[in-house]
Amino acid sequence: MSIAFLLLTVVFNPWIVDSESWYDSYCNKNPYEHKITPLNANDESQVEALQQVQIFIRHGARTTTSSIASYFPNAKPQQFNCTIATVDSRQYDNTTGQVSVRKRYVWNENVVEGNCAVGQSVNDLKMQHTINAKLIIEAYINATVALFDEAELLEIRQQIIEQKYSQWRQKIEFRSTDMERTLASAIAFLSALLQLNDPIVAIDILTHDSQTDPYLPTDKNNYCPDLGTWFHEKS
Repeated sequence: MSIAFLLLTVVFNPWIVDSESWYDSYCNKNPYEHKITPLNANDESQVEALQQVQIFIRHGARTTTSSIASYFPNAKPQQFNCTIATVDSRQYDNTTGQVSVRKRYVWNENVVEGNCAVGQSVNDLKMQHTINAKLIIEAYINATVALFDEAELLEIRQQIIEQKYSQWRQKIEFRSTDMERTLASAIAFLSALLQLNDPIVAIDILTHDSQTDPYLPTDKNNYCPDLGTWFHEKS
């Protein structure tokens, strides 16, 4: 039996401000409010087995996409203080490794006030996707009708640790748009799903450039330009 678990992190969440009453429901500020639940008794009676599960996840909390002052021109100055850092390195085939670099944004010399990039992930993101992973485990692993049992998930985890890509790739696949906030969401989700917290472990995640990404509704999408047109008309 072929089974698959596909994770897609896509981009549509709005930016976040420090007011509990502001959040729209699709921000999913509290993942428990809109959680995926296990199959109910009626569903279970109609299902012999789960063959495949595809999960689309919006990115978590992020900074604004333009200056805070442009949204609130009459408010006192506000700033983002980002404590999340992107650590980056390069690997060339099987050659000797290289050092990593940690990106730090110069304070108050960016589009967004503070030390954050435009649309960068913020701390709430980790909490959101840690909970999402827990809910997925309850719905599809620790469930009467399950996609994986815990032993199989642990086997996949070990194959990822040992970099046996061709083995685990047959059962589980990860995709993300090539943006900091979506990749950060994937990292948080996968760390919780697989119970992995070692930054040395590298998980292969499939992505596209922005011109060909089927999950980005832009006018310049070479695969589906009408998607961007439709999105802007509906916005």
